[in-house]
Amino acid sequence: MSTGSPESNSPSNSPTFWNYSRSMGDYAHTLRKYQYQLACRSQAPSAHKDEADLGSKQAAEEIWARVTMNRQLLEHMDSWTEKFRNWTSETILVPLVREMELVNLQMRRLGCPELQIGVGTFEEQGILIHVFCTYFDSRLPAHPKYPNGKTFTSQHFVQTPDKPDTSNENVFCIHQSSINPPHFELVYQKHIYNLPKGRNNLYHTLLMFLYIIKTKESGMLGRVNLGLSGVNILWIFGNH
Repeated sequence: MSTGSPESNSPSNSPTFWNYSRSMGDYAHTLRKYQYQLACRSQAPSAHKDEADLGSKQAAEEIWARVTMNRQLLEHMDSWTEKFRNWTSETILVPLVREMELVNLQMRRLGCPELQIGVGTFEEQGILIHVFCTYFDSRLPAHPKYPNGKTFTSQHFVQTPDKPDTSNENVFCIHQSSINPPHFELVYQKHIYNLPKGRNNLYHTLLMFLYIIKTKESGMLGRVNLGLSGVNILWIFGNH
């Protein structure tokens, strides 16, 4: 049975699933808190909020138009976001929490209950970018240039105060330009795609990252296929 979609297989049994995730042990308790659930919509709309939402939508449309000329794709953004949240939870978070619980059980059996893992706090978007990068570090093949095993993170994630080299057309990365509040933008072929700020900023930035891989990189991230025969995350876009 799949975890991310009816047609995908869970990678949790892979021997390389969490090869480079030792630092994630601090987050088990909070990971349970952030397992996928539908967000509640505001019950008190206001004219000011509507204007802000409209402006944000228009800004997003302009940015997406630089990637694809089909503006109608934006109508699917809520659906893509929900599917991506579900994929993240079922493919990454649920197996991770399960593994941490097994570790804690083993520690108790060994008479070391004080060594329980799972204490930590973090912002949701900071959970998310860390587990996304760590997951893809475990899926990409080892590279001699990155002996720490962080092949994906080293190539495709830049965090302030570091800045991506926008003069290099080969740079394709997610740039965290602000820590608090967290804000992310995408760098691809010398262009910076700065999607509107807010709670969905990271999700939409990651969706654009994946959409570019699907439509402009033949579904390939380096030598790894993100389609049906590989990681199988591109199903979230359907036939679009």
